[in-house]
Amino acid sequence: MKLKALTLILTFAFALPGFAAEIMGLVSRDCTVNEMNKGDFKNYFRGKIPSLGSGAVALYYLPETTDAGKAFFADLGMSQSAFENMWNEMKLSGKTGATLTKVASEEEMMEKVKGSGSALGFVTKQMIARGNAVKGLVFQ
Repeated sequence: MKLKALTLILTFAFALPGFAAEIMGLVSRDCTVNEMNKGDFKNYFRGKIPSLGSGAVALYYLPETTDAGKAFFADLGMSQSAFENMWNEMKLSGKTGATLTKVASEEEMMEKVKGSGSALGFVTKQMIARGNAVKGLVFQ
């Protein structure tokens, strides 16, 4: 099945010295959100925004051993372990209704996100450039 369900792509370029990866935020075609700024994107993953579209947000992330994960965690300003600890604390204290799931690959990320109108994830710009049927919004 093609990835035609992905509509909104949010592009965030990370200009870190010696690091050229760009990640793109992903939502499914069913998501009612049509635009998002970089600050909101990060706040979803910091647990500060609990819903996306009409439901609780389902967040997907890649490990920092991947190019996309490395760029994502660098921009958040925390390591993967600090991120996971923050989420564990929020879940245990009941401070978030969002779900967080680690995926192994960009291909898996795209499959997971396309299946839910409340899902949010990210991949490298190169992944999108491989011919996947998506539309994008570029943010400066």
